Amino acid sequence: MTSPIQSSNAARLKPVMQVDTRWRNVSAALAWFPNRRELAVAGSAAIRLIGTDQTDTQIRVLKGYESDIASIAFSPDGKYLASGGSDAHIQLWDMETFSPLLILRGHTDYVSSVAFSPDGIHIASAGRDDTTVRIWNRRLSSQESILKHSDTESVLCAVYNYDGKIIASGGQDGVLYLWDAGKASLLTTLEGHSACITSIAFHPHEKILASADFDGAIILWNIDTYKQRGLLHHMEGIRSISFNSNGTVLATGGLLDGNINLWDVLSYLNVATLSPSSRGALNVAFSADGAMLATSSEEGLVQLWTVQE
Repeated sequence: MTSPIQSSNAARLKPVMQVDTRWRNVSAALAWFPNRRELAVAGSAAIRLIGTDQTDTQIRVLKGYESDIASIAFSPDGKYLASGGSDAHIQLWDMETFSPLLILRGHTDYVSSVAFSPDGIHIASAGRDDTTVRIWNRRLSSQESILKHSDTESVLCAVYNYDGKIIASGGQDGVLYLWDAGKASLLTTLEGHSACITSIAFHPHEKILASADFDGAIILWNIDTYKQRGLLHHMEGIRSISFNSNGTVLATGGLLDGNINLWDVLSYLNVATLSPSSRGALNVAFSADGAMLATSSEEGLVQLWTVQE
């Protein structure tokens, strides 16, 4: 049984590092190693691994892509990295040898999102324009299931909850789809957004789901009751959201205004706002220990911030 959510006093972000990827008009995808403070940054046909102990320390570049990468995700043990993008494929990387391991084919268009299950065996991917979420078995190197959205609406995001039993997905129609991951069947749909859903995130240990949209609304949902439990609002549209490791803080990155907002999940109050970018489309990602936040912008800059309580 999990403990009740505690309020957070985190109200300050301190900049500690900035990396210029030289990718213009690309807001780099971000993923932290689960067991160390290294960051994977993906964009124009490459994935860079960045160390956070020294300024601008590039550890390695993973090569082999010829197209833009939209999403990356580590397996929970850090042994594998999945990536997806404009070539409609999912590339799996061996992070012990830093080499391509296998390619998963099935989507017919842009892969907008990839996510590992908590046990590291399965991968959920969102096909933007083929309007599907697909479940893959990493061990068998094969597709297991296809979860179908509306035929006419793009799918932009798909994630597992903390125990791997539920997959949430969303996109252009503003409807959240909740799926039984084991049975590959629809549990329910949640309606409340009036614009395209751009990002979703499950609380790390509670039955709470956050969803954000193009108009700047963030809805917190109770997954037991399928009811709304809170509503937040970023001043402009939202590109991405991320919970910290204990689920007390939600970070939102602006789609248009270039702002980062930190929200206290218990009080629903905005506890910090920063404007690190003159251009929007900010991706945000908390490190596994919650002590650092990474952001990326369309200027090609990746910035690292310490979260000070």
